[in-house]
Amino acid sequence: MKITNEQLKQIIKEELEAVMNESIPQLYGIYAANRARKAKGKMGSDPDNPYRTGYGPGASSSAAQRDREQAKADREAAASAAQSKANAEREQLNRDEAASLEALGQAKLKAIQALGLDEDSDLPYMNAYGRDDNPNNLSNYYDGPLDFFDAINLAKDAGELSDNAIEQESGGFNLDELFPGKYI
Repeated sequence: MKITNEQLKQIIKEELEAVMNESIPQLYGIYAANRARKAKGKMGSDPDNPYRTGYGPGASSSAAQRDREQAKADREAAASAAQSKANAEREQLNRDEAASLEALGQAKLKAIQALGLDEDSDLPYMNAYGRDDNPNNLSNYYDGPLDFFDAINLAKDAGELSDNAIEQESGGFNLDELFPGKYI
């Protein structure tokens, strides 16, 4: 079966009329929306979107592209939040370390005040690892934010207590070894 150009034009015309008759209410809505938009102005009428419809950043983006962009933005926000949290924790640790070293220095002063000098006019010999109520346990005089043993290790790291100052067998050391020349 062969269709002539005249017959094809007639079929298209009939189909187009049928579609137009079905969608006249829709067309009226589109027409009214376009008139309202034109009444506001061609560009910049919407303060939230200064671009005309179909123009500007992201206008031709697909839903998948927008989802990828949103996921990337979410990842960047999460990474930024994690970095901020890590920075805050690092700053808090630095404050705790400084406060712990100061508390350890104050513990040295308290021990000297409580025990006085020994018979040779030297600073007292202290136990580094004791936790009981013995007045020769330096931990009894310490009240810093970090654990006492962490503060002792921090003093070693800071060079305020030599690595070999605390005797291996007894766990004792002379207070001269802690913050040498300081807190006297």
